[in-house]
Amino acid sequence: MKYLYRLGLIFTIFTIFTAQAVEINDEIISQVKKVSSLYGDGNASLNIKSLKALDVIEPDKGSCVTLVSFYMEGFSGGNNSSQFIVILNCSNANVMGVHPFYHHRNRYDIKAATYKNKTIKIPSPKGSISFTNKYSIWWSQSEQVGI
Repeated sequence: MKYLYRLGLIFTIFTIFTAQAVEINDEIISQVKKVSSLYGDGNASLNIKSLKALDVIEPDKGSCVTLVSFYMEGFSGGNNSSQFIVILNCSNANVMGVHPFYHHRNRYDIKAATYKNKTIKIPSPKGSISFTNKYSIWWSQSEQVGI
């Protein structure tokens, strides 16, 4: 019985979302640089080595978004880093949403992101964040920026 439960759980997980790593290309870098310049304070700089990208696909609906995680360092001349999550359109890399997370101790793991019913959830040690697709813009619990 435990075996059947595990198979059912694995099947459920794979039907909820599909994720695959994405090559960091010039288009993604360009969008991330745009976002980092909008959120920077004159002292902060983008840590280009921190870029991670993942396509997250909702199989039932065929929807696809690219999640990009990156860090900026040196806000207000300090030595802390802050993680940002950017949601891009898979087909044209246009920015659809931004989540700045200003607390340097929390780390969102985009590799563990799930996508179900137009909502993306990304876990972290301190909880998770949810992004919901409304009117072609992905909203999070935090501020948004129009690009």
